[in-house]
Amino acid sequence: MSDTDLAHLQIGSGALSLGLVVPVVYKAGISTTIVNRWRDDNTPSAARCAQLKSNRSYSVKCGDTEETIEGFNFKYFTDPLPESLLASPRLLITTAVTADGLKGITEYLASILQARFNKCDDNSITYIIACENMPNNSQNLKGKLRQHAMDKKLAKFNSALSMNCAFLNTVVDRICTLPEPHATIQTEVRTESKFQWFVDVSTITNREPWVQLLKEKFEPHWRILTNPQFSFFEKRKAWFVNGGHLALAAYASTFQDKHLYRALKNPKICRKLDLVFKAMSYALDYYRELYGIPENGEISLEGNIMFGQQVKERFEQSEDTVGRIHRSLMKAETATEILNKIFSKLSAKMPNLRLGKKDIISLIDALDINQYTERVLTRIIDGMEHLLEYNDLTNGELFKKEPYMAAEVISLGNQCMKVINSELARTTNSLRETIED
Repeated sequence: MSDTDLAHLQIGSGALSLGLVVPVVYKAGISTTIVNRWRDDNTPSAARCAQLKSNRSYSVKCGDTEETIEGFNFKYFTDPLPESLLASPRLLITTAVTADGLKGITEYLASILQARFNKCDDNSITYIIACENMPNNSQNLKGKLRQHAMDKKLAKFNSALSMNCAFLNTVVDRICTLPEPHATIQTEVRTESKFQWFVDVSTITNREPWVQLLKEKFEPHWRILTNPQFSFFEKRKAWFVNGGHLALAAYASTFQDKHLYRALKNPKICRKLDLVFKAMSYALDYYRELYGIPENGEISLEGNIMFGQQVKERFEQSEDTVGRIHRSLMKAETATEILNKIFSKLSAKMPNLRLGKKDIISLIDALDINQYTERVLTRIIDGMEHLLEYNDLTNGELFKKEPYMAAEVISLGNQCMKVINSELARTTNSLRETIED
Protein backbone atom coordinates (compact mmCIF):
# COMPACT_ATOMS: atom_id res chain seq x y z
CA MET A 1 0.00 0.00 0.00
CA SER A 2 1.44 3.36 -1.02
CA ASP A 3 1.68 6.36 1.25
CA THR A 4 -1.40 7.96 -0.30
CA ASP A 5 -3.60 4.84 -0.41
CA LEU A 6 -6.65 5.03 1.77
CA ALA A 7 -8.82 2.27 3.23
CA HIS A 8 -12.37 2.83 4.42
CA LEU A 9 -14.42 1.42 7.29
CA GLN A 10 -18.13 2.30 7.40
CA ILE A 11 -19.96 1.67 10.69
CA GLY A 12 -23.70 1.22 10.08
CA SER A 13 -25.61 -0.06 7.05
CA GLY A 14 -28.71 2.13 7.01
CA ALA A 15 -30.15 4.29 4.26
CA LEU A 16 -27.64 7.14 4.51
CA SER A 17 -24.71 4.75 4.66
CA LEU A 18 -25.77 2.82 1.55
CA GLY A 19 -27.27 5.79 -0.29
CA LEU A 20 -24.52 8.38 0.17
CA VAL A 21 -21.43 7.46 2.18
CA VAL A 22 -20.46 4.17 0.54
CA PRO A 23 -21.26 5.28 -3.07
CA VAL A 24 -19.09 8.42 -2.73
CA VAL A 25 -16.15 6.41 -1.37
CA TYR A 26 -16.76 3.76 -4.06
CA LYS A 27 -16.51 6.42 -6.79
CA ALA A 28 -13.18 7.49 -5.31
CA GLY A 29 -11.85 3.95 -5.92
CA ILE A 30 -11.33 3.19 -2.23
CA SER A 31 -11.79 -0.28 -0.75
CA THR A 32 -14.65 -0.35 1.76
CA THR A 33 -15.55 -2.60 4.68
CA ILE A 34 -19.06 -2.14 6.11
CA VAL A 35 -19.71 -3.29 9.67
CA ASN A 36 -23.00 -3.61 11.53
CA ARG A 37 -24.33 -5.10 14.71
CA TRP A 38 -25.32 -8.75 14.57
CA ARG A 39 -29.08 -9.11 14.66
CA ASP A 40 -30.91 -12.41 14.88
CA ASP A 41 -34.38 -10.88 14.97
CA ASN A 42 -36.83 -11.22 12.11
CA THR A 43 -36.59 -7.60 10.94
CA PRO A 44 -35.93 -5.92 7.57
CA SER A 45 -32.60 -4.66 8.95
CA ALA A 46 -31.44 -8.19 9.83
CA ALA A 47 -32.52 -9.50 6.40
CA ARG A 48 -30.72 -6.64 4.67
CA CYS A 49 -27.48 -7.28 6.56
CA ALA A 50 -27.63 -10.97 5.61
CA GLN A 51 -28.07 -10.01 1.95
CA LEU A 52 -25.18 -7.55 2.02
CA LYS A 53 -22.87 -10.11 3.64
CA SER A 54 -23.85 -12.83 1.17
CA ASN A 55 -23.95 -10.79 -2.07
CA ARG A 56 -21.31 -8.12 -1.35
CA SER A 57 -23.29 -5.86 -3.67
CA TYR A 58 -26.41 -3.69 -3.75
CA SER A 59 -28.06 -1.20 -6.09
CA VAL A 60 -28.59 2.53 -5.79
CA LYS A 61 -31.65 3.73 -7.69
CA CYS A 62 -32.16 7.37 -8.56
CA GLY A 63 -35.19 7.97 -10.77
CA ASP A 64 -34.67 5.89 -13.90
CA THR A 65 -30.95 5.32 -13.30
CA GLU A 66 -29.42 2.47 -11.33
CA GLU A 67 -25.87 1.90 -10.12
CA THR A 68 -24.44 -1.27 -8.62
CA ILE A 69 -22.06 -0.94 -5.67
CA GLU A 70 -19.99 -4.10 -5.34
CA GLY A 71 -16.78 -5.61 -4.08
CA PHE A 72 -16.99 -4.36 -0.50
CA ASN A 73 -16.55 -6.50 2.59
CA PHE A 74 -19.42 -6.83 5.05
CA LYS A 75 -18.73 -7.80 8.65
CA TYR A 76 -20.65 -7.99 11.90
CA PHE A 77 -19.18 -6.43 15.03
CA THR A 78 -18.31 -9.93 16.23
CA ASP A 79 -16.30 -10.75 13.06
CA PRO A 80 -12.55 -10.05 12.92
CA LEU A 81 -11.63 -7.17 10.63
CA PRO A 82 -9.11 -7.66 7.80
CA GLU A 83 -5.53 -7.26 8.98
CA SER A 84 -4.80 -5.04 5.98
CA LEU A 85 -7.47 -2.58 7.13
CA LEU A 86 -6.31 -2.41 10.74
CA ALA A 87 -2.70 -1.91 9.65
CA SER A 88 -3.45 0.55 6.86
CA PRO A 89 -1.30 3.68 7.27
CA ARG A 90 -4.24 5.80 6.02
CA LEU A 91 -7.74 4.87 7.20
CA LEU A 92 -11.05 6.70 6.85
CA ILE A 93 -13.70 5.67 9.40
CA THR A 94 -17.23 6.94 8.82
CA THR A 95 -20.26 6.36 11.01
CA ALA A 96 -23.89 6.65 9.96
CA VAL A 97 -26.08 5.37 12.76
CA THR A 98 -28.18 7.79 14.82
CA ALA A 99 -27.31 10.49 17.34
CA ASP A 100 -28.30 8.06 20.11
CA GLY A 101 -26.50 5.21 18.32
CA LEU A 102 -23.11 6.91 18.64
CA LYS A 103 -22.99 5.95 22.29
CA GLY A 104 -23.65 2.32 21.36
CA ILE A 105 -20.72 2.08 18.94
CA THR A 106 -18.16 3.86 21.14
CA GLU A 107 -16.71 0.71 22.71
CA TYR A 108 -16.49 -1.05 19.33
CA LEU A 109 -14.76 1.93 17.70
CA ALA A 110 -12.36 2.26 20.64
CA SER A 111 -11.31 -1.38 20.19
CA ILE A 112 -10.58 -0.76 16.49
CA LEU A 113 -8.50 2.32 17.25
CA GLN A 114 -6.60 0.55 20.02
CA ALA A 115 -5.72 -2.24 17.57
CA ARG A 116 -4.49 0.35 15.06
CA PHE A 117 -2.42 2.19 17.66
CA ASN A 118 -0.74 -1.12 18.50
CA LYS A 119 -0.02 -2.02 14.86
CA CYS A 120 0.78 1.32 13.20
CA ASP A 121 3.65 3.72 13.63
CA ASP A 122 3.40 7.39 14.61
CA ASN A 123 2.99 8.43 10.96
CA SER A 124 -0.36 6.69 10.55
CA ILE A 125 -3.54 8.74 10.01
CA THR A 126 -7.09 7.84 10.96
CA TYR A 127 -9.77 10.23 9.70
CA ILE A 128 -13.00 9.87 11.66
CA ILE A 129 -16.18 11.41 10.28
CA ALA A 130 -19.48 10.96 12.13
CA CYS A 131 -22.29 11.52 9.61
CA GLU A 132 -25.07 11.63 12.20
CA ASN A 133 -27.55 14.48 11.88
CA MET A 134 -26.40 16.56 14.84
CA PRO A 135 -24.21 19.62 15.39
CA ASN A 136 -20.54 19.07 16.20
CA ASN A 137 -21.03 15.39 15.34
CA SER A 138 -17.44 14.12 14.99
CA GLN A 139 -16.14 16.15 17.91
CA ASN A 140 -19.01 14.77 19.97
CA LEU A 141 -17.85 11.24 19.09
CA LYS A 142 -14.30 12.17 20.06
CA GLY A 143 -15.56 13.22 23.48
CA LYS A 144 -17.31 9.86 23.95
CA LEU A 145 -14.12 8.00 23.03
CA ARG A 146 -12.05 10.09 25.46
CA GLN A 147 -14.50 9.38 28.25
CA HIS A 148 -14.50 5.67 27.41
CA ALA A 149 -10.69 5.61 27.58
CA MET A 150 -10.75 7.29 30.98
CA ASP A 151 -13.42 4.91 32.30
CA LYS A 152 -11.51 1.84 31.07
CA LYS A 153 -8.09 3.26 32.03
CA LEU A 154 -6.71 2.70 28.52
CA ALA A 155 -3.06 3.69 28.75
CA LYS A 156 -1.86 6.22 26.16
CA PHE A 157 -5.15 5.97 24.22
CA ASN A 158 -6.06 9.65 24.44
CA SER A 159 -2.59 10.86 23.45
CA ALA A 160 -2.67 8.60 20.37
CA LEU A 161 -6.17 9.91 19.64
CA SER A 162 -4.76 13.45 19.44
CA MET A 163 -1.56 12.51 17.60
CA ASN A 164 -2.89 10.13 14.95
CA CYS A 165 -6.61 10.85 14.52
CA ALA A 166 -8.53 13.67 12.86
CA PHE A 167 -12.16 14.07 13.93
CA LEU A 168 -13.83 16.12 11.19
CA ASN A 169 -17.31 17.56 11.69
CA THR A 170 -19.53 17.08 8.68
CA VAL A 171 -22.88 17.95 7.12
CA VAL A 172 -24.43 15.38 4.80
CA ASP A 173 -27.65 16.00 2.94
CA ARG A 174 -29.41 13.47 0.75
CA ILE A 175 -32.82 11.85 1.09
CA CYS A 176 -32.31 8.07 1.01
CA THR A 177 -34.88 5.33 1.60
CA LEU A 178 -34.59 1.57 1.98
CA PRO A 179 -37.54 -0.46 0.65
CA GLU A 180 -38.44 -3.73 2.35
CA PRO A 181 -35.82 -6.37 1.41
CA HIS A 182 -36.95 -9.13 -0.97
CA ALA A 183 -35.64 -12.68 -0.66
CA THR A 184 -34.72 -13.02 -4.35
CA ILE A 185 -33.66 -9.44 -5.13
CA GLN A 186 -30.46 -7.79 -3.95
CA THR A 187 -30.64 -4.91 -1.50
CA GLU A 188 -31.54 -1.58 -3.05
CA VAL A 189 -31.55 1.97 -1.78
CA ARG A 190 -33.47 4.83 -3.42
CA THR A 191 -32.05 8.32 -3.43
CA GLU A 192 -32.64 11.77 -4.83
CA SER A 193 -30.28 12.80 -7.62
CA LYS A 194 -28.36 15.56 -5.83
CA PHE A 195 -26.49 15.52 -2.57
CA GLN A 196 -24.26 17.76 -0.48
CA TRP A 197 -21.39 16.69 1.76
CA PHE A 198 -19.47 19.37 3.68
CA VAL A 199 -16.37 18.48 5.72
CA ASP A 200 -14.79 20.82 8.28
CA VAL A 201 -10.97 20.57 8.38
CA SER A 202 -10.51 23.47 10.82
CA THR A 203 -9.01 21.09 13.41
CA ILE A 204 -6.19 19.96 11.08
CA THR A 205 -5.26 23.14 9.20
CA ASN A 206 -1.76 22.86 10.70
CA ARG A 207 -1.38 19.43 9.04
CA GLU A 208 -1.57 20.36 5.38
CA PRO A 209 -0.61 16.87 4.04
CA TRP A 210 -3.62 15.40 5.89
CA VAL A 211 -5.91 17.96 4.27
CA GLN A 212 -4.31 17.57 0.84
CA LEU A 213 -4.89 13.80 0.83
CA LEU A 214 -8.61 14.33 1.43
CA LYS A 215 -8.79 16.89 -1.36
CA GLU A 216 -7.04 14.54 -3.79
CA LYS A 217 -9.36 11.66 -2.97
CA PHE A 218 -12.75 13.30 -2.50
CA GLU A 219 -13.09 16.65 -4.26
CA PRO A 220 -15.50 17.49 -5.87
CA HIS A 221 -17.75 14.99 -4.01
CA TRP A 222 -16.89 16.67 -0.71
CA ARG A 223 -16.85 20.41 -0.05
CA ILE A 224 -13.79 20.75 2.19
CA LEU A 225 -14.09 23.91 4.31
CA THR A 226 -12.95 25.63 7.46
CA ASN A 227 -14.93 27.77 9.89
CA PRO A 228 -16.83 30.05 9.79
CA GLN A 229 -17.89 28.97 6.26
CA PHE A 230 -18.59 25.42 7.43
CA SER A 231 -20.80 26.65 10.28
CA PHE A 232 -22.87 28.63 7.75
CA PHE A 233 -23.72 25.47 5.79
CA GLU A 234 -24.30 23.54 9.02
CA LYS A 235 -26.86 26.16 10.09
CA ARG A 236 -28.41 26.26 6.62
CA LYS A 237 -29.04 22.53 6.56
CA ALA A 238 -30.36 22.47 10.13
CA TRP A 239 -32.74 25.40 9.62
CA PHE A 240 -34.03 24.76 6.11
CA VAL A 241 -33.96 20.97 5.75
CA ASN A 242 -34.51 19.75 9.32
CA GLY A 243 -36.41 22.81 10.51
CA GLY A 244 -38.40 22.93 7.26
CA HIS A 245 -39.32 19.28 7.69
CA LEU A 246 -40.61 19.99 11.18
CA ALA A 247 -42.49 23.10 10.05
CA LEU A 248 -44.19 21.22 7.22
CA ALA A 249 -45.09 18.35 9.53
CA ALA A 250 -46.57 20.85 12.00
CA TYR A 251 -48.70 22.43 9.27
CA ALA A 252 -49.71 19.06 7.84
CA SER A 253 -50.63 17.58 11.24
CA THR A 254 -54.23 18.74 10.78
CA PHE A 255 -54.27 17.89 7.08
CA GLN A 256 -56.22 14.80 6.01
CA ASP A 257 -53.40 13.21 3.99
CA LYS A 258 -50.28 12.71 6.12
CA HIS A 259 -47.83 12.56 3.20
CA LEU A 260 -45.82 15.77 3.14
CA TYR A 261 -45.71 16.11 -0.64
CA ARG A 262 -49.50 15.95 -0.80
CA ALA A 263 -49.81 18.51 1.98
CA LEU A 264 -47.70 20.86 -0.15
CA LYS A 265 -50.37 20.74 -2.85
CA ASN A 266 -52.53 22.72 -0.43
CA PRO A 267 -52.00 26.42 -1.38
CA LYS A 268 -52.36 27.60 2.22
CA ILE A 269 -49.69 25.20 3.53
CA CYS A 270 -47.45 25.96 0.56
CA ARG A 271 -47.66 29.70 1.25
CA LYS A 272 -46.92 29.18 4.94
CA LEU A 273 -43.75 27.21 4.16
CA ASP A 274 -42.66 29.91 1.70
CA LEU A 275 -42.96 32.51 4.45
CA VAL A 276 -40.98 30.38 6.89
CA PHE A 277 -38.19 29.86 4.36
CA LYS A 278 -38.15 33.57 3.64
CA ALA A 279 -37.83 34.26 7.36
CA MET A 280 -35.01 31.73 7.64
CA SER A 281 -33.29 33.35 4.64
CA TYR A 282 -33.14 36.70 6.44
CA ALA A 283 -32.08 35.02 9.68
CA LEU A 284 -29.25 33.13 7.98
CA ASP A 285 -28.02 36.26 6.23
CA TYR A 286 -27.91 38.00 9.60
CA TYR A 287 -25.91 35.03 10.93
CA ARG A 288 -23.46 35.52 8.03
CA GLU A 289 -23.04 39.21 8.88
CA LEU A 290 -22.70 38.46 12.58
CA TYR A 291 -19.75 36.12 12.06
CA GLY A 292 -18.08 38.07 9.25
CA ILE A 293 -18.55 35.38 6.60
CA PRO A 294 -17.73 36.83 3.16
CA GLU A 295 -20.73 37.19 0.88
CA ASN A 296 -20.85 35.43 -2.50
CA GLY A 297 -23.54 34.11 -4.83
CA GLU A 298 -24.30 31.08 -2.67
CA ILE A 299 -23.68 32.66 0.72
CA SER A 300 -26.09 35.60 0.46
CA LEU A 301 -29.72 36.50 1.05
CA GLU A 302 -30.54 35.64 -2.57
CA GLY A 303 -28.63 32.36 -2.25
CA ASN A 304 -30.59 31.49 0.91
CA ILE A 305 -33.92 32.18 -0.81
CA MET A 306 -32.87 30.01 -3.75
CA PHE A 307 -31.80 27.20 -1.40
CA GLY A 308 -35.18 27.37 0.37
CA GLN A 309 -36.91 26.95 -2.99
CA GLN A 310 -34.73 23.93 -3.77
CA VAL A 311 -35.55 22.35 -0.42
CA LYS A 312 -39.25 22.89 -1.04
CA GLU A 313 -38.93 21.19 -4.43
CA ARG A 314 -37.22 18.26 -2.71
CA PHE A 315 -40.06 18.01 -0.21
CA GLU A 316 -42.49 17.88 -3.16
CA GLN A 317 -40.68 14.76 -4.41
CA SER A 318 -40.32 13.08 -1.02
CA GLU A 319 -42.65 10.36 0.26
CA ASP A 320 -41.98 11.32 3.89
CA THR A 321 -44.91 11.35 6.30
CA VAL A 322 -46.01 13.45 9.26
CA GLY A 323 -45.75 10.37 11.49
CA ARG A 324 -42.06 9.81 10.76
CA ILE A 325 -41.22 13.45 11.51
CA HIS A 326 -43.13 13.24 14.79
CA ARG A 327 -41.30 10.05 15.76
CA SER A 328 -38.00 11.76 14.95
CA LEU A 329 -39.02 14.70 17.11
CA MET A 330 -39.71 12.42 20.05
CA LYS A 331 -36.21 10.92 19.78
CA ALA A 332 -34.47 14.25 19.33
CA GLU A 333 -32.16 16.00 21.71
CA THR A 334 -32.89 18.97 24.00
CA ALA A 335 -31.73 19.89 27.45
CA THR A 336 -34.33 21.63 29.62
CA GLU A 337 -32.04 24.59 30.28
CA ILE A 338 -31.62 25.24 26.52
CA LEU A 339 -35.39 25.30 26.03
CA ASN A 340 -35.77 27.50 29.08
CA LYS A 341 -33.22 30.00 27.79
CA ILE A 342 -34.63 30.15 24.27
CA PHE A 343 -38.27 30.32 25.31
CA SER A 344 -37.50 33.14 27.75
CA LYS A 345 -35.77 35.17 25.03
CA LEU A 346 -38.57 34.63 22.55
CA SER A 347 -41.31 35.36 25.06
CA ALA A 348 -39.64 38.63 26.02
CA LYS A 349 -39.31 39.74 22.42
CA MET A 350 -42.63 38.40 21.13
CA PRO A 351 -45.32 38.53 23.85
CA ASN A 352 -47.90 37.11 21.43
CA LEU A 353 -45.94 33.86 21.07
CA ARG A 354 -47.63 31.41 23.45
CA LEU A 355 -44.90 28.82 23.92
CA GLY A 356 -46.19 27.24 27.11
CA LYS A 357 -42.68 27.06 28.55
CA LYS A 358 -43.62 25.68 31.96
CA ASP A 359 -45.83 22.92 30.61
CA ILE A 360 -43.34 21.85 27.94
CA ILE A 361 -40.44 21.66 30.40
CA SER A 362 -42.58 19.61 32.78
CA LEU A 363 -43.48 17.24 29.98
CA ILE A 364 -39.87 16.83 28.92
CA ASP A 365 -38.92 16.04 32.52
CA ALA A 366 -41.74 13.49 32.68
CA LEU A 367 -40.46 11.76 29.56
CA ASP A 368 -36.91 11.71 30.97
CA ILE A 369 -35.37 12.96 27.73
CA ASN A 370 -33.65 16.02 29.19
CA GLN A 371 -30.29 14.22 29.12
CA TYR A 372 -29.91 15.13 25.46
CA THR A 373 -28.25 18.31 24.25
CA GLU A 374 -30.36 19.71 21.41
CA ARG A 375 -33.85 19.15 20.02
CA VAL A 376 -35.19 19.22 16.51
CA LEU A 377 -37.39 22.10 17.59
CA THR A 378 -34.39 24.31 18.35
CA ARG A 379 -33.49 24.18 14.67
CA ILE A 380 -36.50 26.36 14.03
CA ILE A 381 -36.27 28.43 17.20
CA ASP A 382 -32.56 29.07 16.64
CA GLY A 383 -33.43 30.56 13.27
CA MET A 384 -36.29 32.54 14.82
CA GLU A 385 -33.90 34.02 17.38
CA HIS A 386 -31.56 35.29 14.68
CA LEU A 387 -34.54 36.64 12.76
CA LEU A 388 -35.68 38.59 15.82
CA GLU A 389 -32.18 39.98 16.33
CA TYR A 390 -32.07 41.00 12.66
CA ASN A 391 -35.40 42.78 13.06
CA ASP A 392 -34.07 44.60 16.13
CA LEU A 393 -30.94 45.57 14.20
CA THR A 394 -33.08 47.23 11.53
CA ASN A 395 -35.22 49.01 14.18
CA GLY A 396 -38.18 46.87 13.26
CA GLU A 397 -38.01 47.67 9.54
CA LEU A 398 -37.82 44.00 8.52
CA PHE A 399 -41.18 43.08 10.04
CA LYS A 400 -42.72 46.33 8.82
CA LYS A 401 -41.59 45.40 5.32
CA GLU A 402 -42.66 41.76 5.71
CA PRO A 403 -45.68 41.77 8.07
CA TYR A 404 -46.98 38.41 6.85
CA MET A 405 -43.60 36.82 7.50
CA ALA A 406 -43.61 38.10 11.08
CA ALA A 407 -47.12 36.77 11.61
CA GLU A 408 -46.11 33.39 10.23
CA VAL A 409 -43.16 33.12 12.61
CA ILE A 410 -45.59 33.55 15.52
CA SER A 411 -48.04 31.10 13.95
CA LEU A 412 -45.34 28.49 13.39
CA GLY A 413 -44.10 28.69 16.98
CA ASN A 414 -47.62 28.16 18.28
CA GLN A 415 -48.34 25.33 15.84
CA CYS A 416 -45.11 23.51 16.76
CA MET A 417 -46.05 23.75 20.41
CA LYS A 418 -49.46 22.23 19.65
CA VAL A 419 -47.86 19.34 17.78
CA ILE A 420 -45.32 18.69 20.52
CA ASN A 421 -48.00 18.83 23.21
CA SER A 422 -50.10 16.38 21.20
CA GLU A 423 -47.22 13.97 20.59
CA LEU A 424 -46.01 14.05 24.19
CA ALA A 425 -49.52 13.54 25.54
CA ARG A 426 -50.03 10.59 23.21
CA THR A 427 -46.75 8.99 24.23
CA THR A 428 -47.48 8.48 27.92
CA ASN A 429 -50.60 8.59 30.09
CA SER A 430 -48.82 10.40 32.91
CA LEU A 431 -48.42 13.51 30.79
CA ARG A 432 -52.06 14.47 31.16
CA GLU A 433 -51.62 14.60 34.92
CA THR A 434 -48.43 16.68 34.47
CA ILE A 435 -50.28 19.29 32.42
CA GLU A 436 -53.15 19.48 34.90
CA ASP A 437 -50.74 19.97 37.81
